[in-house]
Amino acid sequence: EGFCMPKDIAGKKVVMEGYAFKEVTPVEELRHYAEDEGKSKEEIAAITSPKEELKFLASGVLLLN
Repeated sequence: EGFCMPKDIAGKKVVMEGYAFKEVTPVEELRHYAEDEGKSKEEIAAITSPKEELKFLASGVLLLN
């Protein structure tokens, strides 16, 4: 089961329970996505490094005042 957070909480403090992880998308996969999006050959060729993202899978979030 999922839950939603308000979109206007940027800059506010929260307490989260869950786990953090780094996800790396390889160049080949990024180029495949770009091709699927109809990007030009030049745009696809410009993708030369993997995309690293820090993500958090929350099981609970408390928005502080």
